[in-house]
Amino acid sequence: MKFFDAVFEFLYPPKCIICEKLIPDYGYCDDCKGKITPISEHQCSQCGLDDKNCECKKRIYHFDAIAAPYFNEGYAQQGVYDLKFSRKFYCLRPFGKEMARAVKKNFGIENIDLICCVPAKPESMYKRGFNQSDVFAREISNILKIEYDKNLVKLIASRKTQHRLKTIEDRFANVRNNYAVYKNVK
Repeated sequence: MKFFDAVFEFLYPPKCIICEKLIPDYGYCDDCKGKITPISEHQCSQCGLDDKNCECKKRIYHFDAIAAPYFNEGYAQQGVYDLKFSRKFYCLRPFGKEMARAVKKNFGIENIDLICCVPAKPESMYKRGFNQSDVFAREISNILKIEYDKNLVKLIASRKTQHRLKTIEDRFANVRNNYAVYKNVK
């Protein structure tokens, strides 16, 4: 693993994910620390919103819980988009580390048997050359030392691009019946 880390660092040297200044380790420079606000301790584990804005009474979710370090806004959203659309892979390590921390905090790693990813559309894979969900899931798997299965979930129908949809209702409707699990899992 050390060889891979050395190659990764050579190809994608540590830069601040906000201002892109070279720094000693992946993450943020001193000037940018604190510009991405973590989700508070008072986060609903079901809908992901803070307790006062919880929407669980308004919706039926088809998953047990979520874990996220940040809301999808501002510098956090831009950092993920930089990785996804501009191949700024130096964003992977700090976001992966924070995602793994959120998973560990919300679920505890002893409760997780497997990590998987949401598959990308073939057109997206062709255009970008990678699936950001896959690289994040691999990073989280490596950090938490939990098995990763890239092929657990399959895309069975095409859909609109999720990040262009504005409402949560549109996003839920967009993914309905588009995926299938190909193994017997709980």
